[in-house]
Formats: sequence, C-alpha cells, structure tokens
Amino acid sequence: MGAGPHEGRADGGRRRQLARGARACGSGGQGGAFVLCDLEGLSAREAGEILGLSEAAVWKRASRARAKVRRALGVEVKP
Repeated sequence: MGAGPHEGRADGGRRRQLARGARACGSGGQGGAFVLCDLEGLSAREAGEILGLSEAAVWKRASRARAKVRRALGVEVKP
C-alpha cells in the first residue's frame, strides 16, 4: 500500500497545537502562515482552515513572512 497524500501531515491534537503556535507567531498572521505552509508543509487551503483565512490571504501573509525572514537573514533576492 502506498503513502496517502496527507501522510506525515499534522492532524487532530497536533493540528490544534500548531494552530495555537501559528497564531502566536508574528503579527497579522504572517508568522502563522509561514509556519504552517513552509515549515509544516500544509497547503494554503489547509492553513487557511486553521487560521480562519482565505487561501489568497494565506499566500499573501506567507509571502510577507518569507520576506521578513530573508531580511532578518540578510539574504538578497534579485528580481
């Protein structure tokens, strides 16, 4: 039997724990979107369900958080 599409993803109690941590990160949900999508591997739809946001809002907030992380690390991104 092969691995399912959601194997290894958070569910149940872990998902609730991630939601609490995500809400505590950063301002305006940016940290939460970053943590859930980039670190935990959830889709924008899944992260949006946890954070109570639309998929588009999750993408926007995760993008802003990535920019903050790049600035904090001193990483330049050329257009």
